Amino acid sequence: MRVNFRGTISNPLVTAAVLAAAALTTAGAAQAVIIDPTYVAADSSNVNTDTTLDFDPANLTNNVLLSAPINTGATLAQAQAAIFTGSDDYTSSPAYWETITVGDSSGGVPLSYFASHPAPTLVFDLGSIQSINDIILWNGYATKSNQDQGFTLSYSDNGVTFTGTYSNDLVASFTDSVEDAQTFGLGGVQAQYVAITLTSNYFSDPANPNLPGGDRVGLGKIRFDASPVPEPTTWAMTLLGLGLLGAATRSRRTRLVAGA
Repeated sequence: MRVNFRGTISNPLVTAAVLAAAALTTAGAAQAVIIDPTYVAADSSNVNTDTTLDFDPANLTNNVLLSAPINTGATLAQAQAAIFTGSDDYTSSPAYWETITVGDSSGGVPLSYFASHPAPTLVFDLGSIQSINDIILWNGYATKSNQDQGFTLSYSDNGVTFTGTYSNDLVASFTDSVEDAQTFGLGGVQAQYVAITLTSNYFSDPANPNLPGGDRVGLGKIRFDASPVPEPTTWAMTLLGLGLLGAATRSRRTRLVAGA
């Protein structure tokens, strides 16, 4: 029995299947990159932004006072190497975001922001549904206990319904005037919108009982390390193509056996 294989694929079904499989490979191989998100919303009843000092939440996504610009398309390593250099200076607006102050008690001792105000929640848009590997955060005012400590994340495809909760703590630097990037792994959660809620600051830090501040809470910068999720139609066409490829292969084998 002689079987003659030709190098050219002439079957249009096979051609379509090969192209679909190539589309799947391309979609699956999309490299994770840094996404500079867009600030889109906050719960107006709890965000309490201090607008008198230009502490717009949109400052969290700009490059002001970062040691190197971290824009969409940068690598995770580039983001992690960047330093927030102005975290001890209120005059360096629009460098970061903070809430209003709740004022000082008698004797000049700051009041705890969270003792009288709800936890602020900020929502960011990644532009499309992404597979989010990491969130990269730079903390806020370095030499005060206004820096964020606890935070939680929740996720949404439509910006309305948020599900899932991730929680962790940010490290604070109380002696340096700079803040290093802090990376938190999210395990590839898929979403377009991410809500971050700041749940505590360092007002009650037992290691630094005399640290000033705590009457505000804020952050320096925020970025995400993510890769795009293929559209459902891409997956459907890919599965169809792979099915056609299997059918065409079986058909070819049947013809070869019949002609043996």
